[in-house]
Amino acid sequence: MAEYQAYSPNVEVLGRAVLVVVYGMPAYEAAVRKFMTEEGIGGVGPDDWVLQQSWLNVLGKVTDHYGDYTLRSIGTSIPDHALFPPSVKDFRSAMEALNDAYYLNHRGGDIGHYRLDMADVDSRRAIMECRNPYPPYFDLGIISALCLKFPPSISANCKVDWEEGHLTRLDGADTCRFLITW
Repeated sequence: MAEYQAYSPNVEVLGRAVLVVVYGMPAYEAAVRKFMTEEGIGGVGPDDWVLQQSWLNVLGKVTDHYGDYTLRSIGTSIPDHALFPPSVKDFRSAMEALNDAYYLNHRGGDIGHYRLDMADVDSRRAIMECRNPYPPYFDLGIISALCLKFPPSISANCKVDWEEGHLTRLDGADTCRFLITW
């Protein structure tokens, strides 16, 4: 499944998660609001639900106009604006709760998942698998922000990158796997 293509036409996204685009790009707010209006979600409020495909179309326009790293920047603001379970208190619980948070902000069919495949404190490595229609740089930003907000240890300098040897959604794969090291 390619990026920017909802898995189901009925999937919806909570407005609070949609509005993070505006929060994540204050310098481009007028342009982003224009893209949202073009996709029929210009007046969305935080408690409204919008079709995921419309939201993905906005992200595609953001990528076309401002590039992948802008999407990464937007992704870094997700943990501060989207709903997350109250149980999140540390690195492991944050990474394990990412899927729960994803489900709190999406509904209506197959939305995909986030899955912590491995977290080993001794080797200072973790693997996060992302199976969703969002752009990989967006996921990279979300995971990086969670690492900063909930570092794996007190002095951890967390790094997030694609896991070597795996195709990504950039290559047309269904998933992206991110290696988190500290």
